[in-house]
Amino acid sequence: MLRTWATFQEKKMILEIQSQFDVEITDFNLQKFEVLTPDSFIWYFSSNKKNYCLYAEDYVPSIQHVEQAIAKNVPAWSPEEKFELIKVKNTVVWDESSPVTNATVYKTPENASEFMEFAYPSGHDFVFLAKSIM
Repeated sequence: MLRTWATFQEKKMILEIQSQFDVEITDFNLQKFEVLTPDSFIWYFSSNKKNYCLYAEDYVPSIQHVEQAIAKNVPAWSPEEKFELIKVKNTVVWDESSPVTNATVYKTPENASEFMEFAYPSGHDFVFLAKSIM
């Protein structure tokens, strides 16, 4: 589960997660990692001269929630940087995803099929990957 990766000691887990998205990253340099809450985590990193953001959280009410978290937590040295979510390679059905099946109650987002185009289930969390559009 991605949330167990809190240091820069093991790149393998991040690379495995990003391989689930429609982008190819073979190596990266971590720019920022932060535990936002006990159940939400954010990583900013660069690879092949592009910046990316990986966001993981157990309860995500909407795509807008993810976009706001990414925008609110950009590294201090690039406050104007904007990110765009990347689609997953293989979507999972909302009701069958691990964060939903592991939860006692999980309110379905307004457009669950669109949500799942960008959400990768990793244990208790949904994971989202975004790339810089600047």
